[in-house]
Amino acid sequence: MKCRKLVACLLLLALFITIAACGRGTNGTDDTPGRTGTGDWVYTGYGPLFDEPFTISILSSNQTTPDLGGPELPIIAEILRKANVVMEYEEVDRAVFNEVVMPRLAAGTDLPDIVKLPIRDGEMRFINAGLFTELTDFFDDLAIHTNRIFDHYPSIREAITTPDDRIWYFPGTQDITGGSIGMFINTDHLAALGMQMSDINDYTDLYHFMVAVRDGHANGHDIPDDVIPLYLDSGWMLLNMAPFWGAFNGFMVNDDGVVVHGMSTPEAYQFVSDMHLWFTEGLLFNEYLNGGWEELLSMATQNRISVTMRWVANVTQLARNSNPYHDPQEDDPIIQIIYPPLMGTHGNRYVLGRTALGPFYGISRDAEHPEKVFAFLDWLYSDEAMTTRAFGIEGEDHFVLADGTIEFSEDFRLNQDGFRRGRGASNDFLPLWTDFGSLFGGLLQITHGPVQEQIIIDIESYMYMPFEEFAFRSDEDAAVIQRYSGDIWTFVEENIHSFIIGSRSLSEWDNFVESLHRLNIEAVAAVHQQSLR
Repeated sequence: MKCRKLVACLLLLALFITIAACGRGTNGTDDTPGRTGTGDWVYTGYGPLFDEPFTISILSSNQTTPDLGGPELPIIAEILRKANVVMEYEEVDRAVFNEVVMPRLAAGTDLPDIVKLPIRDGEMRFINAGLFTELTDFFDDLAIHTNRIFDHYPSIREAITTPDDRIWYFPGTQDITGGSIGMFINTDHLAALGMQMSDINDYTDLYHFMVAVRDGHANGHDIPDDVIPLYLDSGWMLLNMAPFWGAFNGFMVNDDGVVVHGMSTPEAYQFVSDMHLWFTEGLLFNEYLNGGWEELLSMATQNRISVTMRWVANVTQLARNSNPYHDPQEDDPIIQIIYPPLMGTHGNRYVLGRTALGPFYGISRDAEHPEKVFAFLDWLYSDEAMTTRAFGIEGEDHFVLADGTIEFSEDFRLNQDGFRRGRGASNDFLPLWTDFGSLFGGLLQITHGPVQEQIIIDIESYMYMPFEEFAFRSDEDAAVIQRYSGDIWTFVEENIHSFIIGSRSLSEWDNFVESLHRLNIEAVAAVHQQSLR
């Protein structure tokens, strides 16, 4: 198998040294005592966790990709081997996960040791039904590695703690750095117009660039006449642009610390007006409501997209579709993240971020050894498990050399046709830590190359989250959310896009806002206001 040498970052080397120091504390020292479970079993935080193979059952799904077979994928299987865990698993396709699992939870019987929840149980219905083991003491006594995650993102522990200061669920995580939503630009089209990245500073610059792209072929530039200035693959993605105008597609905290609906504000009107202008002028893809990721990839293959908006981790896959021979280690980016982020109408630069909090995993009340199941979940956040998740299997996907450098296999490095995904690297069947930007820059380097890697890491400082809506709520507050939120969401989605494409006149905006208030946005906002920590 062809390999290319890549110098490992110091963090990587430190991680492997730590892993080699088996039996030592989480910081490579001897001052962290083992955590005693039952009998003579001791959890030290290092694999293997058990002297004999220990069986754990689980009901779960892979929400990040459509792939099934989680524990059978090579990387997941290797993680289980290192833990000395035998997994009995029931995997449900993500498309029907909620429909299959919710009735199981309602019945409350015959649950496996671990259940990945289809919802986060904000109403505490599963807690109150007594389906799961309380984990508060386990987090105090056994969370060697998870507490490190809490130190990095304290909001995760805050979110999983109920109002009476108890913890019932083990948190999965989401990729913070790669999960930011940023703007991408086609550098070939910039060059064809005699422009550089530094020419695109704010949304006025972006508008003029897109106009130049639209008219480029007619004006004699080397830009095909079928190029789409701004391709967005869904209506939801378009509404993610709203924060640049000071609006938001949902509830948000305004500058005064008050929760409001982000589409009921004057800023929302300006955003929708500008999007309507972009749509009517032929800058915004006229079928954006019917787009999709596969179509985006197809159009990238034809080099027909000048600007798009996606999760920043998608940038190199789009570049490789534009040119299958693109090597991020050697070549300048074809599709590049706009960095620094564009300046919004209020003078702020940011990318739309998301919380690190992922899905919840419950340990069933029927689990015979819940402390051992918890220890396994905690160990999944260890350096040992995370390096396997990030870099694959040593001797197959990467090779650690005597001088501390690492060679990655050509297949793993180039990731053509989703090679790493097929190995299990993007699988959240288990709650594996995925914020590789903050903790594993080396994975970004082999994926995106040195230019995009640095941008993806640096862009985290620009992340903006208008509001994190999850919180455990009382029955009364949960009833308010449940009663009104669905109608509000549907009404906003339908009408905002009608304004943008012109099927509803912007002269009716005030009527839209009045109707939104009649849907009880103040009542929902009041509940969210109470949940602010």
